[in-house]
Amino acid sequence: MAEAFKHVVDGDGTVCRAAVCGMSAPEEACIARAFCIQCKLPVAGLWGRLIQTLVRYVNDHWQGHHGLAWSFWVNLVLIRVLVFLAQEWISPATGHVSIDCNALIPALVLVFHGILFFWQVIGVLRAAGFHVRSSGSMAPVWGVQMAVIVAFFWTISYTIEAWQITLPASDKVPSQAELNAERAAKYNIEPSVDGRSLTLTGSLELGITARLKDQLEVHPNVEQIVLASTGGNIYEARGLANAIRQNGLNTKVIGECSSACTTVFIGGAERRLASGGKLGFHQYRIDADYAVLNADPVREQTRDRAIFLASGVAIWFVDKMFDSDASEMWFPEISELIDARVVTAAPIQSTD
Repeated sequence: MAEAFKHVVDGDGTVCRAAVCGMSAPEEACIARAFCIQCKLPVAGLWGRLIQTLVRYVNDHWQGHHGLAWSFWVNLVLIRVLVFLAQEWISPATGHVSIDCNALIPALVLVFHGILFFWQVIGVLRAAGFHVRSSGSMAPVWGVQMAVIVAFFWTISYTIEAWQITLPASDKVPSQAELNAERAAKYNIEPSVDGRSLTLTGSLELGITARLKDQLEVHPNVEQIVLASTGGNIYEARGLANAIRQNGLNTKVIGECSSACTTVFIGGAERRLASGGKLGFHQYRIDADYAVLNADPVREQTRDRAIFLASGVAIWFVDKMFDSDASEMWFPEISELIDARVVTAAPIQSTD
């Protein structure tokens, strides 16, 4: 049927080209610069055509009119990945763009993880239904259904992550640098004037092994590690003992060396006590006000028994090391330490 065209002008002067089948378009046909009421044709121009194309595309997917492959790979997978990447980019943790408006984030979540995702899923499932009716093949449909389930849980995780962005950062949570500084303040490693020894005092905290290794590189002439510590982290103690053993260093105690410190001491090639020095032993305990996963004090004691035995300590002494309760301390006599080969020389007067 031949079409008659008539230009009508809306209230603000915009020209609307209305296609009228056998009639002239009334002036009211041009509305909001976009569509003609009677024939629903777009305003001439790029934006009008883009809007019409987008609306048609959205509707076609919603109705399941796109092929299954296109609906799945483009409308579901590609668009969902782009949404996830966009969220990663605006997340404050990535250091790119930080969204401070807490009201905006829920709105974006509703649009992209709610309405958009619902549109994606419904269109894919309807396309899958058309695929079954046209081909009778169920295998691709099963794959699509599994992928939709995965996408659902993935979207849920990103929704939770987006919600966490809106939570205020707690001032009580210290940074890793602050934690490291706090731990480092609990111990000290100082070189002697002649550079032949390092004195380790304080608690055996996380990071102390790395600190000792750094000091050994700075002071290559070190021959001896002087100890004065009431213990700490047993894993760090073993790390210190290994570093001492690998470098063939001697150990000496000034004052008290107890609990995990004794494991450090036993790593020395030659092991001595300064005048007044003493070694203290007791059962291990978990010194934390929170649950420590996979922590077993008895198992750790067994490991350190093996370390003492490998260092030449008598078995009768090793059998007594952990007899004292965790709240108590056993300080063996110097004669016992020498007889058991825990200490390899008599006490010395010098503390250098």
